[in-house]
Amino acid sequence: MDFEEKWEVPEVGFFVKEQFIEYTTRLKELTATGFSKIITEYRNGVHRGYLNASEWNKCDQALFTWVKNNPGKGIERNEFIQQCCEEYLAFQDDKLLGKSFSNLSNKQLKEFYSQFIALMLKTHNSGQLWNVLENENQLLSGYLTQFIYGKIADKKTALRACQVLLSPAEKTLVEKLNEELNKLVAGGADLDSFFEKYAWVSYNYLGPAMNRREFDEQVSKLKKTPAETIDLTKLRAEQNLLLDELNADSLHRKLFEVAQGILFAKAIRKEAVWRGCWASEKLYREIASRLGLSLSQARYLTKEEVILALEGNLSKQDCAKTANSRLKLCVILIEGSSETQFLGADAQKFLDGTQIKKLEATSNKLVGQTAYPGKILGVAKIVKSTADIQKVREGDIIVSTATSPNLLPAMNKAAGFVTDMGGITCHAAIVSREMKKPCVIGTKVATRLFKDGDKIELDADNATVTKIS
Repeated sequence: MDFEEKWEVPEVGFFVKEQFIEYTTRLKELTATGFSKIITEYRNGVHRGYLNASEWNKCDQALFTWVKNNPGKGIERNEFIQQCCEEYLAFQDDKLLGKSFSNLSNKQLKEFYSQFIALMLKTHNSGQLWNVLENENQLLSGYLTQFIYGKIADKKTALRACQVLLSPAEKTLVEKLNEELNKLVAGGADLDSFFEKYAWVSYNYLGPAMNRREFDEQVSKLKKTPAETIDLTKLRAEQNLLLDELNADSLHRKLFEVAQGILFAKAIRKEAVWRGCWASEKLYREIASRLGLSLSQARYLTKEEVILALEGNLSKQDCAKTANSRLKLCVILIEGSSETQFLGADAQKFLDGTQIKKLEATSNKLVGQTAYPGKILGVAKIVKSTADIQKVREGDIIVSTATSPNLLPAMNKAAGFVTDMGGITCHAAIVSREMKKPCVIGTKVATRLFKDGDKIELDADNATVTKIS
């Protein structure tokens, strides 16, 4: 079987491996399709995924057909994701933040960890179906976009309608940040409280969070210009008016509701998962301390290994050896609901013996998808992690694998965004519309073509990005 590289994500936690069994089991349950094999690689903090292209397209099409035939089920799925996120966020506030775990026995710590990891994985895995549906093929959002363009002849008017109808009608993290920031500018909010609420935004999966000095520096820069906010009441009214003008039938209205729900579900799930990674750092540090590990090592143990180690059934030496090997190179072959792990030389041997088509740039001009229109020239800055934020200057163009909340400080300074991954329901697309900055998404190889300092043209009107010099 041949495989294609489908994603590359830096600074990722090892727990994300659990999502791939979710892919296969949930897809089979809903659509009678699934992936016979998935290969996932962890190498020095970078996570890559490889799937068979034919299976990927088949699963994508089957899931789109399921949603189209059962839009009410899609709406229910979004409600389930939101419920999971709210439950997990409440758990963080009540059980993780500000708590000490040093007074717990190993048995109590194991039981608490088991409760935490179950809720975290439930939340993380809840949205995985939409990552299959809204991938490079963009079957749902593409279908709805074609519906709009089939009704509206003028390209700019149609694009505006797409942006309105494919925007979440709920308050996202960016909106909450902008509202709080405007309160700070107006003197109606306390900076200490703002820091306590949002220091986690830069954390992503592995941290670290911004310290107070870094946070104050970012806020002082942002306070110079009032942040754009969206009137959600007006947005909902405009969405309803557009649907009436388009003479949308019941099916299309429900499908737009599904798509809008996916946008919000993706946003709140990222908020819940990454805030949870930050909130659980003390828990992992306590586990690491008891097992004689570093924080990174503890996070690269499986949930089963953590439990065995706390029970005294897995030695500290074996924990350290396994974690160190995984941090360097680990490959997991997932077949149905089972998995096989390869470490070190065995992992490399497995990859060398597998036919994998890697993503490569073959031209200085890339074509993606417009998330927000506009045409600009600027200097490219490759931003894959929190450490890269300091490279970005006012007016630069961020080129990223996929943006996430930890990159918001850089996104506020940048003039536009380009991503390898994602479609019009991804984080970069949502933020670009909220910030009104040109954005082209889904180019696949922008981070491999462009380098820091390259002068590039970002023509989001035509969904192209070109290297000038």
